[in-house]
Amino acid sequence: MDANLTFVSISTFAPMRTSTRATYKTLTPTATKISEITSIQATKTKALVMTETPTRPPYMKPDDFIRSYYQEINDRNYGLTFSWLSSDFKDRNHCCNADGSYKIEPYIEWWKTIERVDVISTEVVNWDDQTAQVNVKLCYYTINGVTDIDNNVIFLMLDEDSNTWLIERVELR
Repeated sequence: MDANLTFVSISTFAPMRTSTRATYKTLTPTATKISEITSIQATKTKALVMTETPTRPPYMKPDDFIRSYYQEINDRNYGLTFSWLSSDFKDRNHCCNADGSYKIEPYIEWWKTIERVDVISTEVVNWDDQTAQVNVKLCYYTINGVTDIDNNVIFLMLDEDSNTWLIERVELR
């Protein structure tokens, strides 16, 4: 007997359609190398992972998104945070240059007056697959040494193209 062969008792069920009802046939291999079984299992697992479709979009929880937004503000990633504002938000607050593009410069200039923002608390009030409402308590530290605490309601919408939240509206409470 070959030392590299191991007899394995594996029963698998393979569906066989003979009518409208499925019947099953038991398949039993006679002799298989353990390394072949492992390789086949790894290939099947890899294929399953690559083709599996999630049932819910893989976006962040709304409160995690808010914390990420302000962390990026603190890191001075203004281009990124500006892209996390919805078109409606930009239309209301940053419209428009002569060529129709949004005015990012006033946004950047305003944030440059802030040394940092601390997210004190978040509370998700409503959340579904398309929108969210989050109560947020923020502490702003300005470059002039002024500290200001604001309570805001931040309304988010899901951007399906980028599969991320966007800030739709901010209201002071």
